[in-house]
Amino acid sequence: MKINFFQIVILFVFLFLIFFLVNNFFYQSIKNTVFSIFSPVEKFLWQKGNSFSQWRNGIFEINKIKIDNNELKKENLLFKNKIIELANIEKENKELRQALGLGLEREYNLILADIISKKTEEDSILINQGKKNGLKENMAVITNEKVLVGKIGKVFNDFSQVNLISQKGFNFDAKVIVGESETLGAVHGQGNFKIKIELLPKELQFKEGDIVVTSLLGGIFPENLLIGKIKTIKKNDLTPFQEAEIIPCFKEIKSDHLFIISPK
Repeated sequence: MKINFFQIVILFVFLFLIFFLVNNFFYQSIKNTVFSIFSPVEKFLWQKGNSFSQWRNGIFEINKIKIDNNELKKENLLFKNKIIELANIEKENKELRQALGLGLEREYNLILADIISKKTEEDSILINQGKKNGLKENMAVITNEKVLVGKIGKVFNDFSQVNLISQKGFNFDAKVIVGESETLGAVHGQGNFKIKIELLPKELQFKEGDIVVTSLLGGIFPENLLIGKIKTIKKNDLTPFQEAEIIPCFKEIKSDHLFIISPK
């Protein structure tokens, strides 16, 4: 059977329509199906990739925060140290002003010292001034309020030992203030931060709270440095004198600074 030209044209048109329909409808459906199948996988990979990116960025941010935090801690520590240093300077200046306010600088050359440590069993303390600062043995040591603490014992280049007036064997002359009168006596260190005054005339009346200060007699300390207050009084019929226990004023000291009296 012969196929004419018209039939060939009809066949080509028919094939073209089939190709057109497949390309525009079935292809889109296939693409949609493929996308539907693989889209969850792509979404999962994208989310994981995004999460990994966020995690990676988070790690960098955490490291940066840690570095910044460490820097802030260092700066904060330096700031605190500076505050402490300024506070110590202010405290020293305040005590120096108090000492100057009492007129001590008119009477003595004063050397400011810091307390390094205390030896309770020896009734002594260690200070941060020594030979290089002009300190010598037997120099008086006081507070900014003219309270007698002791005297310089051993002296080293950069520090010195202060023997407290309560140290056993520490003896010096003093006087008790009773009203407008003064009575001489002798102070003796008892150890363990205790002192007493002896050789007080029996015929005189003393009471708890009477003030005891230094005397020029003996030449160990300047006059009228505060020693303490009478606590208890003891009388003995066998002797012409009485004695009294003294509460030393240096026990009430809360400062870390002392003054050494140097001769003018």
